[in-house]
Amino acid sequence: MTNADKSPTPRFVVVVGVDSSTEVDRVIDAACNLARAIAGAELHLVHALEPYETEGFPVAEARERAIERGRVYLDGKARLAQARSNLTVVGHLRECKAAPAIVQTATSTDADLVIVGTHDRKGLPRLAFGSVSERVARECACPVLIVRPKHHATSDVPEIEPPCPDCLKVQRESKSAKLWCARHSEHHPIGHLHYEIPAGFGRGSSLLQDQG
Repeated sequence: MTNADKSPTPRFVVVVGVDSSTEVDRVIDAACNLARAIAGAELHLVHALEPYETEGFPVAEARERAIERGRVYLDGKARLAQARSNLTVVGHLRECKAAPAIVQTATSTDADLVIVGTHDRKGLPRLAFGSVSERVARECACPVLIVRPKHHATSDVPEIEPPCPDCLKVQRESKSAKLWCARHSEHHPIGHLHYEIPAGFGRGSSLLQDQG
């Protein structure tokens, strides 16, 4: 096969919402880790200059200073993403609210995936500010990944039981060849079937294990 016969690797556009929160580096890390494993991936970081960011400056200087501040911040995060991913990284600075900025960038770049973080606001703050991640997930015309810290043990969903420490230990030590501790192997509190392929394939939990 000649070089002319080889099809170019298709681009895979990952759009990443970058705000000024303390969790932004976690979002960038998740995007870099995922994008490195995808052939043709490129990262597009979006930072929105929202209306409130121009407050506190004289009117004549507000827009210019806000844009420069946003550009410096975005450039820093773009350099961080490029160093961690070794991929093509493009920065997008938009003057509008965060959700439409992310959705418009995803549309304009024909994005394959959008990655955003979440502040997990509750109660009145959620009603007052809404959720950028929820709006992006609702309005984007491509898959959306929402990055949040893992906290199964402290989840406050009443009907979901916390993980059993002994079960987690068994899973780690057996590399998921076993899922339940001795107590839960006899009677698991949640109706649940577990088996290896091919036995009983079709319902419950299935296990595909590398035999190499």
